[in-house]
Amino acid sequence: MTELTQRMQSIMLPTHEMVSDFNGQLTVLERKVADMDSGWKKEITAIQEVLKGLATSATLFVLTEWVRLMEEHLCQVHQVLKLTDDDDEQ
Repeated sequence: MTELTQRMQSIMLPTHEMVSDFNGQLTVLERKVADMDSGWKKEITAIQEVLKGLATSATLFVLTEWVRLMEEHLCQVHQVLKLTDDDDEQ
């Protein structure tokens, strides 16, 4: 019986060591993946902030251009109305 136990231990010990090594390597790999994931999330957040800033700038540019065009149009309308008023006075 003792011989059988020793034989089983001699077979199981290398397997146990191999599984322990795999477990340690998997733990390290999981930690690295978690660190990378955290890093990617930070980079994505930074990119999103930049994109929001660009979208805001683009929106402001469009709105400013729209206001400029409205001012030009109102100036033209004012000139037409002024001409009409001048014609009425003559």
